[in-house]
Order: sequence, then structure tokens, then C-alpha cells
Amino acid sequence: MLSSLIAAFLLAAAPAGYVVDSISTSDPARLLVLRSDRSWSLEPRDSVSVTEDSRLALLFEGAFRCPLQVPVFTPYGEVGGLHHSGVDLCAAAGTPVYAAFDGVVTLSQADHSGYGGVVRILHAGGLESIYSNVRARVHKAGDSVRAGDRIAEVDTLEGAGPHLHFELRYGDVAIDPARAIDFPAGTLRGPFCILDRQRLGAEAYCSPASTGEQREIYQAQLTRIEEQKRQAAEEAARLARLAESAKKYHTVRSGDTLSRIAAKYHTSVRSLCRLNGIKETTTLSIGRRLRVK
Repeated sequence: MLSSLIAAFLLAAAPAGYVVDSISTSDPARLLVLRSDRSWSLEPRDSVSVTEDSRLALLFEGAFRCPLQVPVFTPYGEVGGLHHSGVDLCAAAGTPVYAAFDGVVTLSQADHSGYGGVVRILHAGGLESIYSNVRARVHKAGDSVRAGDRIAEVDTLEGAGPHLHFELRYGDVAIDPARAIDFPAGTLRGPFCILDRQRLGAEAYCSPASTGEQREIYQAQLTRIEEQKRQAAEEAARLARLAESAKKYHTVRSGDTLSRIAAKYHTSVRSLCRLNGIKETTTLSIGRRLRVK
């Protein structure tokens, strides 16, 4: 969260070192300036002479509330050969969804262009948050909301299960929400997020084409998770087989004692007792199988 107090401090702070780079911000009158001592400061645009590049700094001003504080299930980016323009956050149907920042609702609709139920909120500086696959929307277009206001509930997308699809956008550019938000912790990662337009491919500008595409993306992640579980189970079984094959056993014969068996296999009586769940005073019966390694 970057409060107005912090912003004022950055603007008023005496800069140290020389300017090596400057980045546009969501406020056209200000630049985010990097100096030679690696410090950042917000400065009036007309006070900086360094040529800007194609990067953009999104400033997260005001209060913040994590829309849904759970780990990311489906990440931003390519999933199952399709571009995922946000993150999926799994929760039970009916789980409350909260506005991330202060803003104005621009859309609240039961079904919208492949998103299912959706709420869109425009925030200061042009940042927009999108909450889709939701139901019981509390607000209508034009309503003002505050960070932390309950705006909807998680819904179930047919064939995909209950989850919130959450996006952050600046204009027509979709960014990875996990770059800005630590969802398990429920906090912002920092007061701003820097985008590099030159490195944003065409897929960064895409929206889901249909509910079916959203379902395919979610199902692709389910398939990926199941495959990871299968591989983990196979690896665990392989390690168990290796561990079992490394074990050695001794069949008790007439005259055997724990100390003689320990000496034969270069181990200790204490180790034999631990491996076999016995005591040093335990009477060994002929034919008993003892683990020695």
C-alpha cells in the first residue's frame, strides 16, 4: 500500500545520486525515478530529463484488501496451451470476495463474455481489477466501493468447480496479479509494480473468448495437478522399494545372541533393538527373523 503520506514523502525527499532511469506512472504528472544509489523516488515529470523507456510503474495507492486469501491454483500465463489472463483462487462456493482497492464499479453482470458472473472495478490511476465466476453481486455499475468491501461470492463454473478468477489490468494490458499480490499472505508485495511493455506479448492483451475456454484452462490445471500427484506417488513408491531393498535380515539360529548378531553385521545391540522393537533382555526364539540393516 502506498499511502498519500508516503507519496508526499517520496516527492519531498531530497534525491541522492544522479538519475539513471525513469518510468511512467499511472499519474501522468509524476515519474518513478531510479538514481545511481539504487533509490527510487516519485518526482514531477517536468523535473526529469532522462528519456523514458517502454516501462510503466503501477502505483498501489490507498487501502488494500486481498480479494481472497488463498494460494494461487491456476497461475497467470499459458495453461494447457491457452493464455490465462489472471489467476484462479479456489474456495468453497459462497465464500466472500472483497474489493482489492477503493474504486468505482464499472460492470456487475451475471454472465459476461466468457467470465461467468463478473464484477469490474476501476481504481485510481487507471488500474482495474476484475472478479469473475462470482454470484450474489452486491453493487451495481456506478457504485463507489472501498478496499475490503464485500462485493460478491465465489460461484461454481459448470465443469470447473468453485473458484474466483481474478485479474489486474491497466488499460488493455493484463498483468500477473501474483507479481503484485502475495495471495497466501494476503498482502501487497510492494508499493508499486513495474511493467515492461516491450516484453509483454500479444497474449497479455487477451481476454477469455468463452466460458468453455475458462473451463478448459481450469481443467488443464486440474490435469496438471493430478499428473504431479501421480508422479509424486510413483517417486514415493520407487524410494520405498529402494529403502526396502536396502534392508537386511537375519534368521535366528541356535546359540545366537543379540551381541553375536550385532558383531556379525557390524552394528550395535541398541540398533538391533530399535529396528525390531525389542529390548536387550528379549529372548530370541529360533527361526525369528530380525532386521539388521
